[in-house]
This record gives sequence, C-alpha cells and structure tokens, in this order.
Amino acid sequence: MADIKIKESKKGTIKTLDKGLINAQKLKDNIISVKDKTKETYENNYNSGEEYATGKITQTVSNTPNFLYRRNKEGIENLRKKKENIHKIKDKLYNFKRKTKIKQRAKSISKLRKNIKNNAKRTIKTAKTTVKTAKKTVKATVKTTQKVVKALKATVRATVTAIKVTVKATIATVKAIILGIKALIAAIAAGGWIVIVIILVICLIAFLCSSIYGIFFSNENEEGTNMSSVISELNDEFMKKITDIQNTTEHNEYEINSNRAEWKDILAIYVAKVSNGKDETELMTLDDKRVQTLKEIFWKMNNISSRTETKDDKTILYIEVTGKTAEEMMNEYNFNTKQRQQVQELLKDKYASLWNAVIYGTSSGSQDIVQVAKQQIGNVGGQPYWSWYGFSSRVEWCACFVSWCANQCGYIDAGIIPKFANCQNEGVAWFKTVGLWKDAGYLPQSGDIIFFDWENDGISDHVGIVEKTENSTIFTIEGNTSNDVCKQNEYNINSSDILGYGTPAY
Repeated sequence: MADIKIKESKKGTIKTLDKGLINAQKLKDNIISVKDKTKETYENNYNSGEEYATGKITQTVSNTPNFLYRRNKEGIENLRKKKENIHKIKDKLYNFKRKTKIKQRAKSISKLRKNIKNNAKRTIKTAKTTVKTAKKTVKATVKTTQKVVKALKATVRATVTAIKVTVKATIATVKAIILGIKALIAAIAAGGWIVIVIILVICLIAFLCSSIYGIFFSNENEEGTNMSSVISELNDEFMKKITDIQNTTEHNEYEINSNRAEWKDILAIYVAKVSNGKDETELMTLDDKRVQTLKEIFWKMNNISSRTETKDDKTILYIEVTGKTAEEMMNEYNFNTKQRQQVQELLKDKYASLWNAVIYGTSSGSQDIVQVAKQQIGNVGGQPYWSWYGFSSRVEWCACFVSWCANQCGYIDAGIIPKFANCQNEGVAWFKTVGLWKDAGYLPQSGDIIFFDWENDGISDHVGIVEKTENSTIFTIEGNTSNDVCKQNEYNINSSDILGYGTPAY
C-alpha cells in the first residue's frame, strides 16, 4: 500500500481571526453610516446648522409635557408592579415556611433578610439617582414650565369665574384624598411633580369656590356683583336712616345706643339659608335673588328706633339700634342640624381674617381730610370749630375739630363721617353702629379717626385724625391737645391709650 503524503505546513502561515479588529471596523462603519444619514437629513430638511439646532431644541421642549406625563405614568405603573411583587414574595415565603424544616427555614429567612436589606440599599441609591436626574430635567425645562404655569393661571381665573359645577365634599372624600398621597409620592419620585402640583392647585381652588367657602372669594367676582359692593350699599342705607332721623327730629344733643348685628353673623346666616345645609353649594357669585335674600336677612337682624327727652331745657335725641344674634336667627328660620353646623363652623375664630377681607376689603384712606387738618395746626382755643358746631362758648373741642374738617371735605353731608361733639356717645357709637369700627391693634390708614382712652376705662376721652402710619408709629393731627392747641402727635401702634378707630368708607 502506497504511503499517504502529508504536506507540512509552514510555521506562521495560519492566520487567526481577530474578532476585536472586526468589531471595531463594524462600529466605525456604523458611525460613518449614521453620520451620513444625519448629514443627509440635515441637508434635505434644514437650510443651516442654526435652523437644525433650533428645530431640535423646539422638538425637545414641545415633548417635555409628554415626557413628564410618561414618567408620571411609568412611576405609577412601577409602584403597582412593586406592590404585586411584594404580595408574591409574601406568598412564596409563606409556602416556603410550611415545606421546610425549622433549621432550614431559619437559615433561609436570614439569607432572605440579608437580600432584602441589600436590595433596599440598592433601591434607595437608585431612587436618589432618579431624584438627581429629575432635578436636572426640571432645571433644563424650567422656562417651559413657567410658560405652562402662566397659561394655567389664566385658565384658573376663567375656571373660577365660570364655576357652577357641584362638588360633593364629604369626610369620606377627604380620607380618600389623604390615602391618595402615597400614590402621589411615587409619582413625584418618577418626575411628574410639576404637573401634580399644578393640578392640585387648580382642584383646590375649584373645590373652595364651588362650596360654601366660596363666600370668602365673593369679592373676586369681576364680571358680576361682588359682596363688598352689596355690604357697602346696605351700610349706606343704614347710615341714611340714622341721618334722616337726626335731620328730621329737632334736638340739641343726641346719643346712639347701638347693639347692631355683626356682619359675619349676617353672612353666616345667609350662607346657611342659601345652601340649605348642603356644603357643595356654590356661594362665590351673587345674583339678584341672592342679593335680595341678603338684604332681607340684614334688616331682620337690625332694627332702628328713636325717641326724644327734654332735660334742662335741652332736647336729647336717643337713637336705639337693636340687633339679633346668629343663634336667634337660626331659631327664627328653624334651621336644621346641618345648617346650624355650617353657621357654627363659619363663626370660628380661625376665619376672622377671611371675614375681615370680605366685609372691609382694602382701603387707601383719604388725604383730603388730612390736608385740611394740617392747615389748622397752630390754632389756639378752637373757636372756629366749636362756634361752627353751634356752641356759644368754649367747650372741649377735639371732636368739633374733627367734625369741622370732615365738613370742609363734604363728608358729613355725604354720610361718611358724622357730626359729633361727644367722643363716646356720638363718635364711637356711630362708627360701631354702621360697622366701621376697628379695635386697637389695627394698622390705621391716612384719614382714619383715632379715639383715645386716657383713663383706660373703655370710654373715649379724646379724638384726632390719623395723618399716616410708618412702621409701628402712628402720626396724628389733634385739636384741643395740651395748651389748648391744634398740633401733630405720634404714638406707638400698641399704645394702651388708643381705644380704637373709626374707618370711614371714603
């Protein structure tokens, strides 16, 4: 048999396959391909590099809300899956405990605890990284978000004005909202916190305005009648009745004994009557029917009467104002349990500042009466003021001075400030009667009338005009001060000598 010849291979002639080099070449080819495609897209669709960059940025910004929505949705879905996984783990652990022996179970549980602990550490670390990434994303999109917020603010205004929907707010709903906070936390971690906050603000405003608490926003109705205008109208009617009694009844002096119903009591009764005890009733807006209801309640709660007496050849006019309490009105209207609860809730002290904003609104005061008073600084004896009032000889003339200044501005004829010579029985009583009184501690405006109590017995002994307030110092112009002159003074806003203020509705 012939021998089989075998060709000897030369050392070094067998080529080995260099996979690294091949992969590098493929990567290079892919990069070149992508570059060519990008260049082709750029040249076909854009005229310049600047236009291309602008287009990319615009596309990214326009997609930001969708990105946030997706991240928010993904966060919620991840939370759901994690809950399911937790339940599955618990089930497996339970079955594992039943099938294994005590020693094996102890070892397995120990190992499982270690794994859970390690996983928890990794999860926390991942969560921190996610939060940092979300912060960077927020910074990059803050300008876009600001535009979105501005647009949403406009939407909120329109929504609040047009709101007429019924929202049933019950204790069960509130509890459900509280439980939902857990889901919100997960969504926030997923990057959707901006959208959530905006939605919550809109929902909160809508909820308040479409419930009985809308009464606190009743001055914000720009398109129709607002509450402050109705209150002002009723105050004017009330003052006119008192002025008519004074003008049509002969008298030398007058006294007002006032126990007028407070406006917050009147409005609380109004809320309960209109809502009939239903918290979801919208009370932000006013129509003719509601205005008429409020007026009827006002005059049911306030009554004005008068009489005259002659003493020492002087005719004294006594004006009596009697007001009903909220409790009396609840009984008169036969309110049900829910209506009574509404009134009691709205009259709590925590709503005091909100009521003040509705009832008194904001006032810039009056510089007119201040300028008139300034021109009188230096007068001694007060003869122009007490003689104008009708006295034939000197009297304590501080109130005559304030009345004279008010008359120069036309405020007495307009019913804005009363003509008074007695600080307590005529001045303080009048402002309290018409609902324009503020106790000490209030920050007065220029033109407010300041009443003093030197004896600290609750009775006013002196009166002046507020010139201005700077920080915690009140500057005044007063007649009949020390040495019987008209001059400027100043007091600390918390001075115990201040009884309170009349706040004319200039």
